[in-house]
Amino acid sequence: MKSVTFLLLLALCLLRCDSSSAPDEPASASTAGSFAPPTVPDLSLSETQNLIRNYWVFELVRDTRNPEHNRTKPGTWYQFNSDGTFTGGKWSEVTMEGSWRFRQENGRGYLNIDSANDAEDIQFEIQGINADADAMSWVSTDLYGNGGMMLKTINLLTIPTKEQFGVE
Repeated sequence: MKSVTFLLLLALCLLRCDSSSAPDEPASASTAGSFAPPTVPDLSLSETQNLIRNYWVFELVRDTRNPEHNRTKPGTWYQFNSDGTFTGGKWSEVTMEGSWRFRQENGRGYLNIDSANDAEDIQFEIQGINADADAMSWVSTDLYGNGGMMLKTINLLTIPTKEQFGVE
């Protein structure tokens, strides 16, 4: 009887340990998935105030691990909402939705993007904001296995178009 009880407790413990994760641990990458419930961002932070303005567009991309992204990622954009949700896409097409959050840790700012498509989850360290707050530099971290991408993002009033960027 003790053996059966021990095995049941062990099984419950393993199931519980397997399903729990820390807030910044990535879910396994897949094309399906879900996103965490949105939380209202701290609007007293200047970075958060900047992020919820208009559309943030990848203008320049340098990816040390996947050089193909240097060509294919410009035109990607995010619109961060003050309720903790976002939409995103590529050029005029909306392809993403989910939740986002910004946090500061050890003097660094991190932007976590949790998409409905788990393969699109990503974390960026925001490394710089220009004086006019209309351009930022973001670097992807290894949290979701997609580190090494350095971006210049620009703030646009509207969703970007290929015509604006001279892309055919």
